[in-house]
Amino acid sequence: MIGVTVLGSTGSVGVSTLDVLGRHRDKYRVIALSAYRDVDGLFRQCLQHQPQYAVMVAAEAAEKLRVLIEDAGVPTEVLSGERALIEGAELPATRYVMAAIVGAAGLLPTLAAVRAGKRVSMASAPGHATWSFLNPSTFKPGSIDGWAGFVIALGNFEGTFYRYAKRATADANWTHPPQELP
Repeated sequence: MIGVTVLGSTGSVGVSTLDVLGRHRDKYRVIALSAYRDVDGLFRQCLQHQPQYAVMVAAEAAEKLRVLIEDAGVPTEVLSGERALIEGAELPATRYVMAAIVGAAGLLPTLAAVRAGKRVSMASAPGHATWSFLNPSTFKPGSIDGWAGFVIALGNFEGTFYRYAKRATADANWTHPPQELP
């Protein structure tokens, strides 16, 4: 079974990711889920997917979730804080990380996942662009979209998004430097 961590699991991308994972329980196991403060949403997800860990960034929300989890008898450990979010992205049992956290809040846990050798999918175009500017040397083939993701993120104007997306999809190992772009 492939272990998956979903950062930002209560948002629309996280919910969609869990829907797909739930349809393939024979192949994927949810290792960790995270949310900032949506206690009810994360609690429902913990009941359904039984992750090893649930991370709430807001401490007061984590305490509320911890009580709900204990009362329900769910075997999920509740962690809290930004450091716990980073640790959740590095868990040994995790092979894939879906980084569905909005804005800059997701950068440090996503970087931690990449450095830990996890395969990372990013949900936001601004995240791709920011990553490319911050640390292009972090990218490894198969770990994150790299240059192609950057082009897709910034090329989302005047129809160029579809041209680059089509090219990137056709060539999964697309490593062309900027001067070779079509």
